[in-house]
Amino acid sequence: MGEYDELLRIDEILKDVPNIHKFVYEFRDVEFKDRNAARETSKKLGKLLPFQNLRVFHLFNLQKGFKLGKFIKKNPDVDFYPSKRVVETSEVK
Repeated sequence: MGEYDELLRIDEILKDVPNIHKFVYEFRDVEFKDRNAARETSKKLGKLLPFQNLRVFHLFNLQKGFKLGKFIKKNPDVDFYPSKRVVETSEVK
């Protein structure tokens, strides 16, 4: 991997851009090596402060278990477009 191939979680990206207007992101399969990754990422999104300027939020290639409920409630003025495609991954024990 090159120096720019390191994965950043979307919660890390979003916390650094509080004035964002539109967010579009497609998860790569390697971001969800196990089912716990989706759960943890969605929990961290729910803990972020509301985005006052965010109006459009698109996520693609979501994994089963990814929940946006708390994030959606904190950002009621946002048009959410979650993906219809859900990726199955094996559970790590």
